[in-house]
Amino acid sequence: MDTYDTCARAVQVFGVRRALLVTQSYHLPRAVALCRSLGMDADGVAAPCDCNVFSLVKNRAREWLATVDAVREAIWHRDPAVTSPPDDTLAPHRFWVHERGGGPKLYTNRTREVAVR
Repeated sequence: MDTYDTCARAVQVFGVRRALLVTQSYHLPRAVALCRSLGMDADGVAAPCDCNVFSLVKNRAREWLATVDAVREAIWHRDPAVTSPPDDTLAPHRFWVHERGGGPKLYTNRTREVAVR
């Protein structure tokens, strides 16, 4: 799964309408834009990155390529890689998406991870 999948599932499965995304600064604009393109009222906060110089360069290059794909996804709204029936049991909670190392994860205001894969 990727950022688009996580945002799409947050909206389509969990009914998330508003979210605060926490991720590294190089990734934040794309993540917020993708969630907003799906109708989510999304804002973002940059998380610190304890990455070495090589990782930063690699991640920025990857992010540039991912942004090209994000434009297509924001326009055509493909189905997420993993589909599930709607689940409203988490609807009263606040959520945010955090990407670090292992990929996107959806968290609640109770700081527990919600399975989105």
